[in-house]
Amino acid sequence: MASSSTIRSNSVTSSFTTTKVACVDLKKVPEPIHTGIGFLDHMMDQLNSHAQIGVGLTVHHHSDLSNLSGTKHKKTNNNNNNNGDDQKMEANNSNNNDKDSFEKNPNRLSQSDQTSLLRHVGWTLGCQVALLNKFLSLSDDTTATSRFCCPLDEALVECILTKPAKTTTTTTTTTQQKTAEEEDPSEGSSNKRRKLDHKNNTTDKKETTTTTTTSSKPIGSLVQYQLAPFGKYPKTTGRTKIGHLETAAIKAFWEAFAKSSGLQISLTKLRGDNGHHIVESTFKAFSRAMRNLLDGTNTTMAGGESFPHMWGKSSKNQKDSIALARVGSISRATKETNIDVSLKLNGTSEATSIHTGIGTLDEFFTILAKEADMSLVIDCKGDLWVDDHHTAEDVAIAVGQVLTQALGTKAGLNRMWCAKQTVNNTTNNEEETIEVTMDLSNRPCLTHNLALGEVQEELVGDLSVEMFDHVLDSLVVNGRMTVHIVRTTGGDDAGNSSLKDRAMATAAAFGRALKYCAMVDSRRAGKTASSKGTLSV
Repeated sequence: MASSSTIRSNSVTSSFTTTKVACVDLKKVPEPIHTGIGFLDHMMDQLNSHAQIGVGLTVHHHSDLSNLSGTKHKKTNNNNNNNGDDQKMEANNSNNNDKDSFEKNPNRLSQSDQTSLLRHVGWTLGCQVALLNKFLSLSDDTTATSRFCCPLDEALVECILTKPAKTTTTTTTTTQQKTAEEEDPSEGSSNKRRKLDHKNNTTDKKETTTTTTTSSKPIGSLVQYQLAPFGKYPKTTGRTKIGHLETAAIKAFWEAFAKSSGLQISLTKLRGDNGHHIVESTFKAFSRAMRNLLDGTNTTMAGGESFPHMWGKSSKNQKDSIALARVGSISRATKETNIDVSLKLNGTSEATSIHTGIGTLDEFFTILAKEADMSLVIDCKGDLWVDDHHTAEDVAIAVGQVLTQALGTKAGLNRMWCAKQTVNNTTNNEEETIEVTMDLSNRPCLTHNLALGEVQEELVGDLSVEMFDHVLDSLVVNGRMTVHIVRTTGGDDAGNSSLKDRAMATAAAFGRALKYCAMVDSRRAGKTASSKGTLSV
């Protein structure tokens, strides 16, 4: 935790100073977040909820300094990383009148130069994060990377954080120096002879070689920033403001954070039609990626050194998850189907037994249960003499409902994860992958680009294509989750894999994402991973 902040900006003079700065790993802090823009406060709060980093700060315009109680400040000149003059401000806590004015007017700085304001906030926060013990413990000799995507119902943003290894530079310098020349006594002191070596070459120069090796930490940078347009309205530009926050100023926050923290940051909008959710997905994806970077648990490297300790079968999180004894069951009988479904989130799929009368459906849920490490039992007798519609729909609804039963309030759970699966039997040499990004959000929404309609096939195995699409939707809606499925191909051919292979890769990625979403994060101590504090409303 820090009680002062260093202001660095690309302008000659910064117009802002910060007091009551707090940044503590895995703890809540009493300091409020008052950036002067209400929507930015809300975005900063995502670090509290999703990075599990307690942050707080209060930003003042210099014109407000006379209103601060007991504030002391001094100016220092320090040209560092091309950021202009630095100003160091140290301030005591402002009095209750200051606090009340900040809370009553959360947008008090919205009329300021927002690019400078967000640059200041980003720089301050980046400096503080770089001082966290877990951040400092990341090795300088190796590169650490973390990737996370955050799924919202109208946006999906990918964040990649990289802490580069220090660079080593070796410089070799060779100097030549003349030697003293010998005098020729026969010619007088004015005549000199040049020294010769054994091959009769002159040796009047001496070479000295010096090798110097230096190490330096790389400077952070925003290596990719592709978020615009912020929504689809207006059609040509997207939103220029979200609340009082100017969307054009957001980039300055990330540029400053990257530079002051030493991180390389990549932010890419994969999908997004809603400006509010695009920005929210960005901050949540960043927060989750930051948590994983500090934990050493990148979603793309489940076999990493730190991953088993955090999420493995012998980890505390896994043991606490199993100890909850989460189960769900449902029986439903109609004129169309007779279904019994039971589920146990018990860390094993050995008891899984699925019989629906549709082979593709059996295989889909068997793979899903295996990857999710859960026991799933389905027994369905449906009117397959009519077609597959009632059986497929009712089974997916029932599985989603028992998941909702078993997960309960979802308090204390990890809640979000993304998992990728390679599609088998592609017809070319380019890799095709399916990635499922899941949030146990209680806000049901499914978005995918599986290109089911671009292949001239009616069936996925023995399940109709339209019902496979319906199974996914029914499962997500009744499981009360937000799910984005992203299919990536190496080539341009939409039909470079069979729909059956695509479906089973989806099942595997879905199950693996569910496994880590449903696991307990013991550090949350039963608290909900949400800036709202609840997922029930």
